[in-house]
Amino acid sequence: MSVLPIHIGSLPAPSSALWQTNTSTTLELSESRTYDAALETLGAYKLTGNFPTELEIVLRDMRILDMVVFDIKPKTPLSDCRQVEFRTFAPIASLKSCVW
Repeated sequence: MSVLPIHIGSLPAPSSALWQTNTSTTLELSESRTYDAALETLGAYKLTGNFPTELEIVLRDMRILDMVVFDIKPKTPLSDCRQVEFRTFAPIASLKSCVW
């Protein structure tokens, strides 16, 4: 299994000198809560069950999608949680305070 990197927005490449001052946070996110939050945000009846897409929907709704780059670690068998590492140029308070 490999890490699924997702680079969103107009951020510079990770090799850029700006990334030397970045902050990084790894969170355990529930797939089902992310799915529910994406459903509520879109007012939809059903989604595809694609975790990276649903995470993008939630981050876009929080208005921080263009401020972060995230890497999704492989899912552990029999677990609903995914480890997601967020990298930013500056701390984003709403990232840790949100309820997943």
